[in-house]
Amino acid sequence: MLGVGTAVGHMTQSSFSPLKIPGLKLWLDAADSSTITLNGSAVSQWRDKSGNSQHVSQATGANQPIRDNTGHNGHPTIMFNASQYLDGGANLISSGDPPFELYMVLNITSLAATSTFFEVGNTTQIANQSFRALNLATGEMYLSDITNDRQTVAGVITAGTWNSQHFSAPTGAFSSSDPAFYKNNVLQTSSGGTGTGTPNINPVAFRVGGRLAGAAGDSLANIAEVIVIQNTLTTAQRNSIYNYLHRKWGV
Repeated sequence: MLGVGTAVGHMTQSSFSPLKIPGLKLWLDAADSSTITLNGSAVSQWRDKSGNSQHVSQATGANQPIRDNTGHNGHPTIMFNASQYLDGGANLISSGDPPFELYMVLNITSLAATSTFFEVGNTTQIANQSFRALNLATGEMYLSDITNDRQTVAGVITAGTWNSQHFSAPTGAFSSSDPAFYKNNVLQTSSGGTGTGTPNINPVAFRVGGRLAGAAGDSLANIAEVIVIQNTLTTAQRNSIYNYLHRKWGV
């Protein structure tokens, strides 16, 4: 793994920005207060730094997450408490079966069954048409396309612990090893993929802190940063992103 300060091409980690990664679709950064619109202490909008204007917002006060000014590692973060979430618009990623990379720095404050912290796709829960990242009460993480197609990693999450999580879903059918899940840039051993369907994403909307449709499953989490990339990353690119997050958030 490339260390902090290691050159990547002509770029050092001290100058790295997610904007350097081809295929960047979304970059939400709670440390950048200029991107946060507050309603008191609640967040009504979190603006995208990718240049794609994929801002997320919440008009209903009761469903607005709270900015945690003490946050983590000297930076503020955004707290989601089950009924709180932020919504984004259409076409975050391409329809069909695009390569999908999701990075998040977060602290899952309480483990709960089917607690979703990010979803992109269809709002009516049609099979194979959404990518949904979530945890279970057992500390299990998985990326699902809503049907039985999912990649599962058991027992890797402990409530109250900050870490970086990276879900990597290449094109093609789900298998016993794809998508892949990284915790703090370490590939986690799969506890079993279920189903071998091929995603057919319909990117009507996306949501941070909850699920788009179906039974209740919004997250109990403190979220610091969200990065979505539509591209197949090289090892050097993946390490660059992780080292940037590690240096900033101490994960």
